[in-house]
Order: sequence, then structure tokens, then C-alpha cells
Amino acid sequence: MANYLESDESGNYAYTVQETITGGSYATTPDGNLQISIQLGAYGSETLNGTQRSGGQGVVAGIDGMAATGTLDLQTSMAAPTGGYALSLFGGDEYSDPVWIGGVVNIDSAGGISGNGSELDVLDGQVGLSGEDMVGASTVSAPDAYGRVTIKLYPGTGSSLQPVYLAGYIVDATHMRLIETEDAVDAMNFLGVLGGTALGQGANTGKFSTGSVVGTSYVFGAQGTDEHGPLDVAGVLTSGANGTVTGTLNWNDLSGSGTQEPIPVLGAWTVDATGRMTVSNLVSGSSPSYSMHVYLTGDGSGLLLSDTNDSIFAGQVFEQQATTFTAASFSGAYGLNGTEYVPSGVYGELGVEGPLTSSASDGSDAVAGFVDNANGAADFAVSGSLKASGNGVFTGSLAGFTPGTRTASNSFTLYVVDGTQAVAIETDDQQLMLGRLENVE
Repeated sequence: MANYLESDESGNYAYTVQETITGGSYATTPDGNLQISIQLGAYGSETLNGTQRSGGQGVVAGIDGMAATGTLDLQTSMAAPTGGYALSLFGGDEYSDPVWIGGVVNIDSAGGISGNGSELDVLDGQVGLSGEDMVGASTVSAPDAYGRVTIKLYPGTGSSLQPVYLAGYIVDATHMRLIETEDAVDAMNFLGVLGGTALGQGANTGKFSTGSVVGTSYVFGAQGTDEHGPLDVAGVLTSGANGTVTGTLNWNDLSGSGTQEPIPVLGAWTVDATGRMTVSNLVSGSSPSYSMHVYLTGDGSGLLLSDTNDSIFAGQVFEQQATTFTAASFSGAYGLNGTEYVPSGVYGELGVEGPLTSSASDGSDAVAGFVDNANGAADFAVSGSLKASGNGVFTGSLAGFTPGTRTASNSFTLYVVDGTQAVAIETDDQQLMLGRLENVE
């Protein structure tokens, strides 16, 4: 079963189409990438391009010739969702303005959401819609034969957000993939084009406190926009016992000159019982001030959304290992999934996917592999070196990511979570690239 979005003739609106997958095929290319073709109903078809990662999982970097990011997940459960879920949605509203929604939704009864322990943060260009919105009494359907549920989120008292209807595809007890649905059924709902994910909190639901977070470091990667255009942000933040947060980050909107070194930042943080952590006023002498909400799961992961319309971004966080890093901490085979934005020529936004290897020697990691820009694009070689540091912030250069000049080197910072994964951000003024590297067994 699949949901996808289809535009009307004017191109101003979109609506959800639900189709049964009637067939398809998949293949593994020589470079380790995947190409999956699926038939939807009698006439529709989709081609997904991605790369493999460990545990029978994969990631998508292209859909029908367009750059895209997503996941391929092995479904291991279709049990009805229960408890708290960190939620992140991105897309557009009915007026074609971009929309970001993040929050925590607590499914606290069989098929029901009372609204207790549920809250959403909304960033929308429409006047009056941005801000914190409470969730009222809402519903969740029973899973069908494919593990698909319908989640109907209704506004709470004082909320300016219309009802949001979502189709959720259950992966397991702590993962659902989401897409907005039923626009053609109820004209009073949000009428947007939204997709995203939900991460389950399980036994941690409603039990978060300062003690749950203090002393923990989180690596994050996020994408969005600011006054200059597309924006990438990545870093690592540590919550202190006195309500302060310290860390290091890089941001890139192509407005700088030269290579940006990792920037030390200082800010403040709070957390409520739902797991909604607010990080505010992240500043340094050379960085914009950033604020964000982090929606924690309690099992080492979470989702994030910025708390300002000046620099809007959304992404994911990963709890970093507490022990000191060495070059050997990032060593082995990894699958890269990310996106590039190339301002020159005809390139624009591109997917990036493929297998890379990292080999430790003399305090540095030599990186090599073959990746591509998805959708049947030709492979290109990636090579370079990253210098290790004890806090997991590795810096160096990688060649291969510049279309048309594959031998050119670009500067990168790698924020290592642990031996299994890391977030990479390009730090020069040539183009944008943000990606996640995950271990391939």
C-alpha cells in the first residue's frame, strides 16, 4: 500500500492518492546502490534510488528523477501504536508556503489521544499559524493489513492550527512514516502537503526531566532556509547542570567566504515532561543566534525544529558516545545518504548516495568510495582525509562532490556519534552538502 501526492492542473494544490502496490522489481547495482521500481494501481509507477545500510535497512536519495531523501525500513511489527511519539513534518500549506511542524503526540488510550502530554510547534508563513499549539482529543485508527493507521489530530483550546490528518505506516514499535491524507474528504482540515516521521518514546513517555538530559551530548544535522536561501546546520551540543548548553556547530548558507572552522557556541536549555527540550540563544562571536526545539525519545535519538522564522531548519539528533574519540572510532564501511545544493550551472539540488570506507592511520581517517547523485547518474569517486579529535569533531577535505570538477577538494566537518554513524557538513563557500553516514555490516 502506498500514499503519494498528486497536483491539480494549476499546480497550486495537491491531494493524497492511496494506491495498492501491484508489482515491481529491485536490483543492486555494482556500486552497492539500490534501484526499486513499484507499480501503483493500473497506471502509476515510481522508481526509488537509494543505498543500503545495516540491519536490512536502506535510504533513498532520488524518486523518479528528482532529488529526495527518505528511508527504506524493514517492517517488523504492525501492532497498534501506543505511548508518546516525537513527530516531525515538512511540506507546504494550501497557499504553497513552506510549513514545518514538530512536537510530541501521546497516544494514551486504545485508538485515542486525549491531548494530555501532546504539543506541536508550527512554522508557517501564514499569519497567526506559527507558534506552539496544543492538541485536543484526537483519534488513531486500528492498523490495517499493511500496518497503516490514520491519525486525526484536532486542535486544543486556543490553537490556531486546523485539524491535521495523517496516514502512518508502522515500521516497528518505535517508528512510523507519515504523510498527510484525506484532503479531499474534509475541506476543513489543514489542506497541506506534509510528510515526515514519528519516533516512539515507549516507557519514557511523560517521564522526562532535567535528570534525563543533563550531561548528555547530542549530534544533530538539519536543513532549511534563511535570508540567503538554502541552509545546512550541524553540530554537537552538551547540556550542563546549570541550565547552560555548550557545544560546537557549523552552518552554511553560502554567504561566507573561505572555509568555516567548527564554531564554539553557548546557550541555554530546558526540558518538560513530554521530552520537548528547548535550546535557546545559541551564540558565538561569529555565528548567528539559533534556537530550536528537540523532541526526545529517551533511547538516544530525537527530532528537532528551529524556533524562529529567521532561520528555519529541521532535522534529527543522535546521542553521542560519552567516551573519548580516536581515528579508529570512525573506521569501517558506511553508507552515505545526503543532499547537495549547487548554485552554479544547471545542477540545483542533488541527491547523494553510496558506500564509503574509512581507514584509521596516524590520527586521521582516509575516506574512499564511489557514490552518485541518484536516479541513474554515473558514479564518481570520493577520496580525502579527516583529522580526528577527542570530542568527535573531525575536520578535513573530500574530493568528488563538485559536479563538473570531480577532482576538486571541498572542506568538511564530520560530527561523529559513535562507531556506527556520523553527520557530515560541507564548510566552504562552493556549495552545500549535508549527509548522514551509517555503518554497513
